[in-house]
Amino acid sequence: MTEKTADIVRTKAIVFGATGLVGRNILRQACESGRYDLVVAIVRNELDADLLSEMIPDMTARLRLRQIRCSPADLADPDIISQIFQTTPDGKVVHVYCALGTTMKTAGSKEAFRRVDHDFVVAAARFARNIGAQRFIWVSSIGADEKSRTSFYLKVKGETESDIAKLTDRKSNLRAIAVRPSLLLGEREETRVAEGVGQLLGRVIKPALVGPARHYKPIAASEVAAAMIELAFDEFSHPFLAFERVSTKPEEMSPA
Repeated sequence: MTEKTADIVRTKAIVFGATGLVGRNILRQACESGRYDLVVAIVRNELDADLLSEMIPDMTARLRLRQIRCSPADLADPDIISQIFQTTPDGKVVHVYCALGTTMKTAGSKEAFRRVDHDFVVAAARFARNIGAQRFIWVSSIGADEKSRTSFYLKVKGETESDIAKLTDRKSNLRAIAVRPSLLLGEREETRVAEGVGQLLGRVIKPALVGPARHYKPIAASEVAAAMIELAFDEFSHPFLAFERVSTKPEEMSPA
């Protein structure tokens, strides 16, 4: 076995938010792609066998998956980090994916929303840096702007990007990559009536969104996940990048 082959065999992915719309797609595609010999899902509650069979029909791909129960709030605990590495074999190349997120309605307050969409995501990025991961790729939002005065949602997304950028530098191996999709298309486990209406309208108006407006086209969660995996394997010299146009074709991706 060549050294290059050994590196590929020892590549692993760690996925946060694996039960959400984008996260489920990342989990399935990472397992099925064959690019990782191990995919670790960090979950609050383990996914049962029936759900996993539905999410990842291919049994061979499913065998690459390991689950570890952990709250993102505990990621700063050295014992938790140690547990993760004791449970899973070390990999020379580690990619950390994060699809954690909620809605204001689900969270119930601005503070609770920020805790999930900012605090937990930044904690996952800090975890990635602490374990020596080469990539941290997460789902942000189109229009993310820490200076926004009109949207708390976009302000939090922007602050998250800014704080994660501070965790990277040219001396570190970590490259942080934010993807900024517009409205996500796909089937969620929970029902979001307003978002369902938005998805329907999005499909109707999508053909009319051209030129600069193309960034606002609704996009399938599966396509976002595929783009994130492609980005994880691309070579970047800059420690932080944000992609405002997300596509499965790397040459069509546009860094902000």
